[in-house]
Amino acid sequence: MSEETKDQSLTVSGSSNGTPTHPGITSEIQISPVRKLPWLAYGGRPMRMLLESEILAAQSVSKTEKQVARKLGVSYVTYQKYAKMYGIFGRVMNRAGKGINKPIKNENSGRYPLDRILNGEFPDYPIARLRVRLLRSGTMTAECCKCGFHEVREIDKQSPIVLAFKDGNKKNKRRENLEMYCYNCYFLHINNPHGRPNSFTVDGGVSGKDVPPSQ
Repeated sequence: MSEETKDQSLTVSGSSNGTPTHPGITSEIQISPVRKLPWLAYGGRPMRMLLESEILAAQSVSKTEKQVARKLGVSYVTYQKYAKMYGIFGRVMNRAGKGINKPIKNENSGRYPLDRILNGEFPDYPIARLRVRLLRSGTMTAECCKCGFHEVREIDKQSPIVLAFKDGNKKNKRRENLEMYCYNCYFLHINNPHGRPNSFTVDGGVSGKDVPPSQ
């Protein structure tokens, strides 16, 4: 809108004789000039200034950084910007999610239902993902089948447990063919837990390289 049109008046459409169609409404309405406010962000929304004191107050009652942003009523990017500026970002880091209620995932739904994987329908399903889903659903426990090791790392509750296959065929993901080993027992009784596996198995079982892929 130009400067000339800001001070112009708007005529209300009425009848053919020039009188307003609605009684009580004047024929002319004066448009007030548009004021440009320097504290308005793009899109007409006021910019949110965060004080160090209110960030600290929100952090004291929050369990994650994103929860702090929600309590302050700003985006996570805005909160991160001001928290880093005051040097207080990262005070409520909670990567392990302690004290936060998480929804229980239905493992038997979605594109790859767990029950169908354990019935042998998806032989190429990633082993690492299968291990996570087996432990998350409670189908298997994070305990070594040889020595009974079941300790977890305190910082993130992760356990050094490896998913193994009884017949050595990693495509045979049926439940009766799966078992859990700790790193130590896997190395002693099966093969290398990480890296390139050897062409033999320590216990004299069937090597994974010698087993033909399932049809």
